[in-house]
Amino acid sequence: MNCPLGGTAQISGTTGVASNGIDTVHLTLVLQDCANLSTGYSLTFSGTVSWDGSFNGSVGNTLTFKSASLVISGDITLYNKPAVDETCAVSLTDSYDKNATSQSSWLDGVICERTVNL
Repeated sequence: MNCPLGGTAQISGTTGVASNGIDTVHLTLVLQDCANLSTGYSLTFSGTVSWDGSFNGSVGNTLTFKSASLVISGDITLYNKPAVDETCAVSLTDSYDKNATSQSSWLDGVICERTVNL
């Protein structure tokens, strides 16, 4: 399939919904120059990414995104950063909990040996 801003993505795997309302994903995404942009960046991604975990729309989720070798290229305009052209490992965990009274971050991990805490 075509990515909305250019490039392609092939998606394979399984998804499911349990009787208790918890959804599961076990997907593999094969990206080829799949573009994404926002106010602070314009990037393309190529490589294979696994997406595994579960989520419940009323409570939260626990999802992992991993790639042994993701190609990331483009520009980061936020904070006047330089152009990006890297091939690296990515390992992120999305652990949002709607009921948490204090949640400092919900997306944690490593992108190209850089720590992520959002």
